[in-house]
Amino acid sequence: MIMYFSPKCDHCIQQWKEMTARMDELKEFQIVMATYQPFEEMVEFYKNYQLNTYKNILIGRDIKFALPPFYVMNTLPYFALYDKKGNLITTFEGNVKVDTLIGSFKKTR
Repeated sequence: MIMYFSPKCDHCIQQWKEMTARMDELKEFQIVMATYQPFEEMVEFYKNYQLNTYKNILIGRDIKFALPPFYVMNTLPYFALYDKKGNLITTFEGNVKVDTLIGSFKKTR
């Protein structure tokens, strides 16, 4: 699962809080968080929300701003869900219920 976000975006922060509240259910999914914002903001988010405590979370910067045009993003947060073979399952723009994210993966099993 790719989550494209902005560290200071209220919608992204709210989405992340909902996800961390359900991390027991999300721990089986690898979550790659990507942002185009400055490195310092990304690090602040990483520290504030203790991303180091989640083994299934990777975070990085999209320094070339490659993902938004690739996915034709209009709203953050943005999700791109992939199966284990690397096939795109679906995408979501804006806040998404955790049940919807998990349910999207279950449909492919």
